[in-house]
Amino acid sequence: MAIAARLFHRAGYEGVSVADLTQALKINPPSLYAAYGSKLGLFERAIRAYAADELAQVQQALRAERSAAEALGGLLETAAIRYSSRPATPGCMIATALQSHDDAARGIAVTLTRQNEALLEEYLWPSASPGKARTIVQFVMQNLRGLSLNARLGYSSDDLVRSARIAAGAVSDLLETP
Repeated sequence: MAIAARLFHRAGYEGVSVADLTQALKINPPSLYAAYGSKLGLFERAIRAYAADELAQVQQALRAERSAAEALGGLLETAAIRYSSRPATPGCMIATALQSHDDAARGIAVTLTRQNEALLEEYLWPSASPGKARTIVQFVMQNLRGLSLNARLGYSSDDLVRSARIAAGAVSDLLETP
């Protein structure tokens, strides 16, 4: 699964052919179809595995002993470092998939994004009203996607961390404002 995930992460759904997958996985096309049903089936399993790993990072950032501002700031900074520390697969696989021209592949990424948004909103409810929580989560998610894109453009980890810290300061200000 890791091999397929790296291919999809690096090149996007459309940028990876069945031939690319079968060559990298060292299997023939009938074996790929028998195991996953389709290229989309393999993509879905790969992106869901990636999402599970990312969810573990999010849950680590949202530890109970941190304030909401510290947690979301930590999430942004950790993402900035992670997105820029893997030269072969920079950025976020889910954010990349959101740009897919394939409706089904993009739909999977949208579903995963909405799940993450709901998790963050629920986390913020003790600290902010539902409307304010939604606004903050939209801001955080927009910044995460921007960090991902900039990592793919080759921005340095230092550049991304600076941007993440600015966004974290804005989140802190939003949480403190009634």
